[in-house]
Amino acid sequence: MEKIRKRDGRIVAFDSAKITLAIQKAILAVREKNGDLTSKISCQVVEALEDKFKDRIPGVEDVQDIVEEIIIRNGCAKVAKAYILYRQKRTDVREAKKLLGVEKDELKLSIDAIRVLERKSLLKDEKGNIIETPAGMVKRMAKAVASVDKR
Repeated sequence: MEKIRKRDGRIVAFDSAKITLAIQKAILAVREKNGDLTSKISCQVVEALEDKFKDRIPGVEDVQDIVEEIIIRNGCAKVAKAYILYRQKRTDVREAKKLLGVEKDELKLSIDAIRVLERKSLLKDEKGNIIETPAGMVKRMAKAVASVDKR
């Protein structure tokens, strides 16, 4: 497995460490004993991905579906539930950010932070639509501060 398709359509290098970390977080969330469970499940996920996606690049959701399936297959119902709930929470956050007009949030800000930025700091067009990402706002403000420092 070499590549993965991100939600925004970009193709990036596949990083199995991200899978391992997600599994580890789910295990820790339910206070299960870890031992070698994290690496065992992670290896099984990578094998399943390589079998299923021999001739095409998987998307993030494909990978997450397989992680979920492998956790369940290993008899870790509580871990699977924690993983599923975390996944749903992240989906809800992405959708809420979209509703607030933030399509891309490289800074991984909370919904409350996005709301504050929306009201006070993000640039808007004449119709009130947000036309700037949070990262773009940080760059704009940094340039403004730097230009004052030069004087």
